[in-house]
Amino acid sequence: MLKKTIKYMCICSSICILITVFCMLGVFYGLDIKSGNYLIKVIVPVALIIIGVILVATLISSILADKLTTPIRDIDLFAQSHEGIYAEITPLVERIEFQNREIARQIDRVKRQKSRLYVVGESMSEGLIVFDGDGKILSMNSSAEKIFGADSRVIGDNISSISSNLEIYEAIEHACSGGKAIITERISDKPYQIFVSPAVDKGLVSSVIMLVFDVSELEKSEKIRREFSANVSHELKTPLTTILGYSQIINNGIAKTEDISNFMGKIEHETTRLISLVDDIMKLSRLDEENSTDNFSEITLMDVIEDVCERLLHRANKNNVSLVISGDTSSIAGDLLQITELVYNLTDNAIKYNKPGGMVTISVSGNILTVKDTGIGIPEKYFDRIYERFFRVDKSHSKKIGGTGLGLSIVKHIAQRHGATINLESRENIGTIFTVTFQKFKKDA
Repeated sequence: MLKKTIKYMCICSSICILITVFCMLGVFYGLDIKSGNYLIKVIVPVALIIIGVILVATLISSILADKLTTPIRDIDLFAQSHEGIYAEITPLVERIEFQNREIARQIDRVKRQKSRLYVVGESMSEGLIVFDGDGKILSMNSSAEKIFGADSRVIGDNISSISSNLEIYEAIEHACSGGKAIITERISDKPYQIFVSPAVDKGLVSSVIMLVFDVSELEKSEKIRREFSANVSHELKTPLTTILGYSQIINNGIAKTEDISNFMGKIEHETTRLISLVDDIMKLSRLDEENSTDNFSEITLMDVIEDVCERLLHRANKNNVSLVISGDTSSIAGDLLQITELVYNLTDNAIKYNKPGGMVTISVSGNILTVKDTGIGIPEKYFDRIYERFFRVDKSHSKKIGGTGLGLSIVKHIAQRHGATINLESRENIGTIFTVTFQKFKKDA
């Protein structure tokens, strides 16, 4: 079709030229050369003929040009078919269409990848910042913005725009040179561990990635570990020193015969305390390691309470404390040994810290266990600390009755493992109420 259109234009041009020539010849032969006005008579007709031919040629060319370009101008590269276009340019159009489809696919893939990366970055609780090879900020997730107190306006700036910490700046500079760095810094009075690593492409650093981890819990755990180690050392040293001292007095024959029985009683008391301490430490250690619920089974809380009260009845009678049981036979899911330990510790504390003639009431209502006593109570200022390991409200009283300071810590760990919550109510010299709400037992369908 394109060839035909060009052919028509050439034919029209030739016709116009022939017409012009014939007209001019006609003019020349029709003139009276002997006349003095022959030049003027020649110029005027020729000029008119030329103007007429130009106008006709322009009109024809315009029509043909429009006819020639319209199919090209109206090409729809996204149409299913291309009828009406020149067959000569169909391969070019198809090639352009193919390239457009490929470009669209590539753009769509890049958008999806960008969207996934954005979702991943925004889902991270850790701070993520990406720098270019010159240390300029390319992107940062919302966690990083929150940590550094920045926003998207810092994009394109260097790290100094969000932090004046020299070590962080040096770590990024080091990474821009191809190195890696791990530093621990405090940002807004919170400890963070920062990993800075380069992304290398063909031997050149194309970007730098910085990850910022909140290590507050790690620092807290390390503090607890150090305090625990110090407390264990102290708690173990005290009874061992007492045992060693009385043993040496007896062994060296220094002790009087009538005092030996008293010394042996103290050795027995300290040994019992030492065994109890070691036993509680081992229980806590096992609780820290156990996370599985595979050994959970159906437990009737009332059965556990009756068993615990039977074991503690002698101690309650010795302290002149009454034990009262009430409630239903509801079931919960849990580890029988650990639930028994929880009930035992709460009941044992209620007896230990009670008053002569006092009462301990253990009741069950559905999935709620309540242990109430009429004892010395706990000051409100210590409510947040009573679950700490080795913490004692009244150290002198605890030492007198032989407490290890680990009972309530064990109770808390067991409750957490079972998804239970503990509520405390207490008034000094009136009594204490511990309420443990367990998850309801669901029987298999």
